Amino acid sequence: MLNHTTLTVLVLMALPSVAWAEKGGAQAEIVRHLIFWVGAFAVMYLVSKSVFKEQFHERRTLRRLMREIGPFYPDFDINTIKRWVFRCAPHVWNIYRTNDLSALDGFITQNFEDRYRESGPKRVGPKGDRLIFEKVLKVHPLGIYIVEYGQLPSGIELMLRLEEKVKIVPVIAPSPGRKDRFTQVQTFWTLRYSDGRWKLNEVWEAEDDVKDLAERPAVPHVQE
Repeated sequence: MLNHTTLTVLVLMALPSVAWAEKGGAQAEIVRHLIFWVGAFAVMYLVSKSVFKEQFHERRTLRRLMREIGPFYPDFDINTIKRWVFRCAPHVWNIYRTNDLSALDGFITQNFEDRYRESGPKRVGPKGDRLIFEKVLKVHPLGIYIVEYGQLPSGIELMLRLEEKVKIVPVIAPSPGRKDRFTQVQTFWTLRYSDGRWKLNEVWEAEDDVKDLAERPAVPHVQE
C-alpha cells in the first residue's frame, strides 16, 4: 500500500494542473484525463514496486552477476553459481536425513555446521508425508551484499530462492500400481564467498518474501 507521504506528493503535484483545468474548455478536459492517467500510472508503479520488491531485486542482482561481476570473477557468473547449487542440493537434503556433514566438507561455513539442525528445507508435507528431493527447478538470485569487510570479493554474500521438485512419500504405504506424486517447495539459501570459493552459510524454508534486501550493504561496482 502507498504511504501517507507518497499520496501527499502525488496530490501536491496535481494541484497546479487541477487549478488550471478548472478554467474550462476542451483543453481542461484533456488536462483532466492527463492528470488521471499520470496519477494512475504513478500509483501502479509505486504499488508494483512495493508488492514485487523481491522481483525487482532479483532482476538487479541477475544483471550485476551477468554483465558486471561475472565477466571479471568467473565464480560469480550466474551459470557457475547454478551448477554449484545443482551439485550441492542433493547433499544438502541428505544431511537433514543422515546428520552426516562429510559430503559437504569444505563447502559449508562454520555457521551452517552450528545451525543446520534449526532449519533447513521443508521435509514434511501437510499430512505428515515425507518429502524426498528430486531436483532443483529454478534458482532466483535475490541479492548480493557485503557481510564481512576486507579484501573483496571475500566477504560477499549471495541470497538465493530455490524452487525444488520433491517426491511425496505417504505415511501409509500406497496401493500397488499407484503413480508417484510430486510437489514443489521453495527454499532460501545464502552463500558466502571466502577462501576463493562459495560456501553454503544457511538454508531455510521460504515462507514469505525477503523485505530487507535494500537495507543490506551493497557490493561496490567491480571497477572500484
